Amino acid sequence: MIFTAREKRAVAKRFIAFRKKNLMNQTELAALLDVWRETVSHIETGRKMPHRSTLKKFALLEAKGRTKELRAEYTHRKIGAKK
Repeated sequence: MIFTAREKRAVAKRFIAFRKKNLMNQTELAALLDVWRETVSHIETGRKMPHRSTLKKFALLEAKGRTKELRAEYTHRKIGAKK
């Protein structure tokens, strides 16, 4: 599927706004979406569009929209990944 520059910018703006609102860096958002940090970077710069499954996860995160809960989920995943 081919996306226009306008569509890529719209998605990029949503990702950036969400991250800033929830005081996250790209690594934290990537962990919540189960993608690489570079993937988030590419999405935010408009180099690529997220996969359908990533968009679905992102929409669920947007719906939650609670900073403390998201941070707790990220911390849980980060600690779990070190085992």
